[in-house]
Amino acid sequence: MKQSVVGTLLFISINGQQEHAQLCHDDLESLAYSIIFLACSTLPWTAASICEDHKAVLQKKILTMAEELCKGLPPLVMFQGTFFFSAHLSLFQIT
Repeated sequence: MKQSVVGTLLFISINGQQEHAQLCHDDLESLAYSIIFLACSTLPWTAASICEDHKAVLQKKILTMAEELCKGLPPLVMFQGTFFFSAHLSLFQIT
């Protein structure tokens, strides 16, 4: 179901940016983006050429792997695994 977009473009989850209903894992994804930004002062989609283009930011988020996103951070294997899991949790259906 489509929802209105709520959040800051740089930090909103992929689901949120696609106007899907946001769930708990979307909060974790947004938190991960925020922590990475605070630690590194950048995200792969903060380049001036795309940071105002919603479609370009979404595409970059979808194509960016957790290892690339966390590059330069201290080795937080659990954090990287948690980020990957939370970002892709919607692929799994729990019945």
